[in-house]
Amino acid sequence: MLITSLKLIGQNKTVVIDNNYKCSCDIDSVDGLPVFNFVVKMPVFIGGDEARLKFLVDNTYFPSYEETEEIQYSIYTCFIIDTCGYATNICIYRPKYSDHFTEQEKNLMKIIGKMPKWEPGEQNGVKVPVRLNMPVKLDINEK
Repeated sequence: MLITSLKLIGQNKTVVIDNNYKCSCDIDSVDGLPVFNFVVKMPVFIGGDEARLKFLVDNTYFPSYEETEEIQYSIYTCFIIDTCGYATNICIYRPKYSDHFTEQEKNLMKIIGKMPKWEPGEQNGVKVPVRLNMPVKLDINEK
């Protein structure tokens, strides 16, 4: 199955956890520093949103209907960009099921974990960990 595009749905202001899993990005501190939701200088993917979208499209593979019985079109991710610019504590904050992750959710978490460094967020001139929500909508074409 070819992913032709991924559309970032928009940033949510709060993390909603409606499952039995504790979202790993729903923590208060990383390496002794508080995790912020909003800062003066938010983290930026090197190359901007277009480069982030290209990275996701180029690295995304999801099973076809022949390989799995269901296709998910929206996946809601959450992660923390640490002070070095790496995505950590990656999770799905609205998983499809309460007792397990789908293959698509697992794949997307792996892809986010492989993202190149971001420019870290800053608060008052100091690099700080920042929690980001990245809902992703899949536009799938069977080829």
